[in-house]
Amino acid sequence: MDALKLAEAKKEYLIKLRRHFHMNPELGWQEFKTSERIKNELDEQGIRWEQIGDTTGIVAYIDGPAGSKEVGLRADMDALPIKDEKKVPYASQNEGVMHACGHDGHMAILLGTASILMSIRDRLKVGVRLIFQPAEEVIEGGAVISCSKAAQGLSNIGALHLWSLLETGTISVEPGPRMASADSFEITIKGKSAHASTPNLGVDALYIASVVENALQAIVSRQCDPLEPVVVTVGKLHSGNAYNILAGEAVMTGTVRTFNNDLRDKIPQMMEHIVKHITLAFNADYTYKYTYGTPPVINEPKSAAAGRLAAAETVGEKNIAHMKPIMGGEDFAYFLQKIPGMFAFIGCGKPGGKECYPHHHECFDINEESLVYAAAFLTNYVLKIQETLT
Repeated sequence: MDALKLAEAKKEYLIKLRRHFHMNPELGWQEFKTSERIKNELDEQGIRWEQIGDTTGIVAYIDGPAGSKEVGLRADMDALPIKDEKKVPYASQNEGVMHACGHDGHMAILLGTASILMSIRDRLKVGVRLIFQPAEEVIEGGAVISCSKAAQGLSNIGALHLWSLLETGTISVEPGPRMASADSFEITIKGKSAHASTPNLGVDALYIASVVENALQAIVSRQCDPLEPVVVTVGKLHSGNAYNILAGEAVMTGTVRTFNNDLRDKIPQMMEHIVKHITLAFNADYTYKYTYGTPPVINEPKSAAAGRLAAAETVGEKNIAHMKPIMGGEDFAYFLQKIPGMFAFIGCGKPGGKECYPHHHECFDINEESLVYAAAFLTNYVLKIQETLT
């Protein structure tokens, strides 16, 4: 069976759906019209579905033989609060909201894959559960609910991400870490205001914050294994109200990224140790809040191997891309914490990277040929992974 030919036959359908979702983007937890369109498509395909709790999420079922195991396939649904600046007929019609990360394509791909799988049900040795997940862009959002309510009992799960930095016709599936954890922190330095001409009478929260920000980088350079990727970034610092007044308070927020769960658990204490002793040295006080976001995305080796076979079947061995792990976060990690599975990157960039905008850019777009490769890949993944489960 040639999954690529079957997907090619669905090309018009895939593009039509993707453009519909792109023109009608909705933010996380607000994907009401998106959800209705997905339900209508599933109804037309004769696939039974149910809502995921009281959310906009959907789980649908393609039944396998009696008593068979189930494989899950997941697509995310939400868009971003970004104004679409593309000059194309299918640009967003929802002002200030845009599918700038490929989720429009992911939904179209999963619906196209569902249609292909329905046409080859006689070849399925497993059931397939289709999970349309809301609020991926919301930290600890849709995946937590979807994982607990829609993924119970699955033997394996797969997902993909369209990737504009990979050329269309290439696929990356690697074992082990693929995307990093995405945690956040907020540090408030509490000093004492004074006139700028008499700094000795105050406690300069802004200066102390700058010392803290600089010292936090020593976690990466001096406290962690240099062969272990870690990012500690202060992305925002707000302090002071006037040019001639010592700041009495400074608030900094940022993010921590790593692939190592053990290291992830240690970094919050390393950070607070630095903050505590620097503020003590300058007679200041502080508050500190560390929020665990999504864990790292780690592909299970056997599932990644099946994914690689599916990729080779789809685009040929020479077009399997070898991509380094990415420091971005992805809440599919919650599924992979509970269920063996894999997360693949599907090239959607133009040849040579021309006119290629990064994800979350206001001009982000995809090469729609990638939808065909992606649907074929997911179909092949189901066929490959079922051989390891039966």
